[in-house]
Order: sequence, then C-alpha cells, then structure tokens
Amino acid sequence: MNNMGLYDLQRKQAKLLEVLINPESYKKTAVEICKEAGIARPTYYKYIKDENFIKALNDARVDILKTAVLPIVNRMVKSAKQGNFQSAKMILEMAGAYNPKLVHEGNEENPIKFYVNLLPEGTND
Repeated sequence: MNNMGLYDLQRKQAKLLEVLINPESYKKTAVEICKEAGIARPTYYKYIKDENFIKALNDARVDILKTAVLPIVNRMVKSAKQGNFQSAKMILEMAGAYNPKLVHEGNEENPIKFYVNLLPEGTND
C-alpha cells in the first residue's frame, strides 16, 4: 500500500523523495542527489530535517521492502510445504517460533532422548 497520499509534500520534496528511494541513489553523494532532484544542497539538508518528509521517506522505503520481500517469503513457504527443512526453519525463526534449545537425558540402560524446543522462550505449551 502506498502511503504517499498521507503526506503534504511540496513538489520539490516529492522529487527528492523519488530520487532517494531509487536504489541506484544509495551510493550517490548529496551533490549528485541534489542535481538529480533539481534542488540546492541547503534545500536538501532542510528537507531531510523535516519530520513530515522523513516519515514519508521511511514509509516509502517500507513499501519498497514489502514489495521486494513478499515474493521471497512466498517461495520459502512453498518450499517449506514441500518438505524443505531449512525453509521451514527460517520461516519459524522469522515468526519467532523457533528456539533451538536441545535437551537430552538418559543413561546406559535407557537410550538417550532428545527434545528440541520449537517455541519462544517463556512459552510453556
């Protein structure tokens, strides 16, 4: 979902936002970013101190990450359903439902039993 309609950005702020969320801009200098956005450096520094602009920038970045990560997570879920242990483990870790806590007990007369706690710490289920 695009939240950009929630922010009242000036035209130049919107252009700077567009430049900043472009992955190709990550390694650019402030001078290069300003040139591409068509603004002066003092304007750039003014905007990146503006709380509303920063919120818009952060929301735009989150939207981009969600768009990029969702297909990867979907592939992992499909792989886990097909029996891929590593994908299943990663999904459980991401959900906070995997805590590899290995407990063993036993002696020479009785075989060793292993228990793996797959629930988060503090969960007694």
